[in-house]
Amino acid sequence: MQLDELRQKIDRIDNDLVTLLDARLDMAAAIAKAKQATGAPLYDPEREQLKLAWVAERVAPQRADTMRALFTHIMDANKAEQVLALRQLECSAMPSRDASPSPEAAGSDGRHAVHE
Repeated sequence: MQLDELRQKIDRIDNDLVTLLDARLDMAAAIAKAKQATGAPLYDPEREQLKLAWVAERVAPQRADTMRALFTHIMDANKAEQVLALRQLECSAMPSRDASPSPEAAGSDGRHAVHE
């Protein structure tokens, strides 16, 4: 196979990876909500170790360390997305503050009244 053909194969694989990783990151908000609802911690080291062992079992032994490192980064990115999702949930739960002045604070022409 020529270099160009090999690169085209890699590009197709990369396209699939991006699609799948994006779908995985899309799950972060739902996971964060479920963790919040059940009181589960954001970081579950036991679950992560089980996942890393599962990953390592599915590849050739010489690739196990590389695959564990890749999945560690993937899980870290997912946790970051969960933190962001939780922050957005917290912000949306806060009462909004209207930036416009109340009618009492505005003058009869709609501008701010001046009190001396």
